Amino acid sequence: MASNHYEKSIQISQQISSSTLKIILLGDFTTGKSTYMKSLSKKFHQAKFSDKLECPNCMINKESYKVELHDPPRGIEEYRSLNPSYYRGAVGVIFFYDQTNYNTFLSIKSYWHKQLEEFRRPLEHELENPIMMLVRNKCDQNTNNMVSDLEEEALCKDLDIKLRVSVTSKTGVSVKRSWNRLMENIVRCVTENLKKNQFVSLDTVSFVNDIPGKGTMCCFT
Repeated sequence: MASNHYEKSIQISQQISSSTLKIILLGDFTTGKSTYMKSLSKKFHQAKFSDKLECPNCMINKESYKVELHDPPRGIEEYRSLNPSYYRGAVGVIFFYDQTNYNTFLSIKSYWHKQLEEFRRPLEHELENPIMMLVRNKCDQNTNNMVSDLEEEALCKDLDIKLRVSVTSKTGVSVKRSWNRLMENIVRCVTENLKKNQFVSLDTVSFVNDIPGKGTMCCFT
């Protein structure tokens, strides 16, 4: 029995590692998405003129995975004209808002999450319950904070966002920590669902919602 369990674990690990884990960034213009990506760029490969970072050997809990981090093309989010294909296939979503600009916080629920909901309903269920994280940017400017903790908690509860972090993407404060938490939770949830669904493909995985608040570090140290 132990040998059989071990073989299944190996199969699950191989199936996940052979697939690409797509993460997308969502939020209003100038909320810090691009600078967040730049803080991570040393660990990723970015093709010229591309808004996508790639890591073919991203280490998560001592396992290697192929990861893509997508940023909306420059200026596109300002006019809110993202192509539906941007959302498809994402297993992780990072919502950004600028704590010094209250409207960027409101737009997460009023626009960005609605867009995600609309485009995660194709027949192939590509975006069935992605792991979502809320990022409060510019945490170094608390004197100008326009969003209370209670408001943020209420939003996360309403939208079923399990992870919330505060960062300063310009200086890199807590950026790697937030990324590590997200990736660890994605891999854990994908693994648990593959076990439940007897090695179904990632295209049909429905992620569980039992996300712990803390975990060991992955990807970055």
